[in-house]
Amino acid sequence: MENENKDALSSEKSPKNQPLQLLQHNDAKFIACDLRSRDLVKCRSCLTPFCEKPIKVYHNSRNYLACSIKRSLSENSTRSLPTNGTLKPNKKLSKSLRHWYDYQGCASLCKTSKKVIKGIRLSVLIEHNKYRKLHGAGPLKMDYQLSIYAQEWADHLAEQNLLETRPHPIYGENIMCVRRSLFNVEQIIKLWYQEKYNYDYLKPGFDLYTGHFTQIVWWETEFLGVGVASNDTRICIVCNYNPPGNINGHFQKNVLPRKLLIESNMELPPSQDIKT
Repeated sequence: MENENKDALSSEKSPKNQPLQLLQHNDAKFIACDLRSRDLVKCRSCLTPFCEKPIKVYHNSRNYLACSIKRSLSENSTRSLPTNGTLKPNKKLSKSLRHWYDYQGCASLCKTSKKVIKGIRLSVLIEHNKYRKLHGAGPLKMDYQLSIYAQEWADHLAEQNLLETRPHPIYGENIMCVRRSLFNVEQIIKLWYQEKYNYDYLKPGFDLYTGHFTQIVWWETEFLGVGVASNDTRICIVCNYNPPGNINGHFQKNVLPRKLLIESNMELPPSQDIKT
C-alpha cells in the first residue's frame, strides 16, 4: 500500500468504484485502468476521452491500459480524472452505439458496458432466430460459456485489428468487423443471410460464398455464443455455434429451403429428405 501511495499523483483517495487512477511509471505520468479488475473492453471505453490509442503498461506487478499525460497538465488538473463530466456522443456513430459514449463520469460507463454488450448479444440472437424460423429450424439459445469463447476471439481481432477465423475452431463460427459508423446488428446478420441467393439446393454443400447463411439456418445447431469488441476504428462481432454447422454430407437435411414452409408453425425433422 505504501508503494501505491507514493506512486499516486493525487493526494485524495479515489472512490472504490472509480475505474481509473493516476500513476507514475518510468518518469512518465499516466491515466490508467487496472486490467486485473476490469476487462479490456471496459478499460478501453473508459480511456476514450483521454487518448485514441491507449497502451499497455506493466507497473507494480499489475497490467494496466493507460494514456500518457502531457507534461503541460498539472498534477491537480481537473482534466485528468473527470467525476461528473459529460462526454458528448459521437455524431458519426450509429444510434445503437451512441449510448456507449453518452454518460455521466467514466465509472458509470464501465458499469453499463456489460448491459450494452448484453443488449447487442440479445439483438444478434433475435435476428438469428428470425431467419431460422423461415427455414424450419428451431430457435437458438444463448450459451454463456460459448459467449466467453466467442469474446476471446473478438478481443483478439479488435486488439490486432484483424479479420480472420480461428485457426482450429471447435464450434461453428461467423465473424464480421465493420467501421464504427456502420455498426448495425440487423444489417450484419442480414448481410450473412443474403448469401442464400448463392446457395444451390440442387447441389447442397459448403461454399465460401454461402457459409455464413448455411450456418445461421443449420437445423441441428442449438446454441449461440456472441463476442463483441472494438478498437479505435472498428467493431467486431464473433458468433459461435454448437453443434457446429457446415458439415459435409449433412447439408441436405440441415439447410431447408423457404418454399417448403407451407405453414408458419411447420417443423420438419432433420432426417427428412428434401426434394427440389
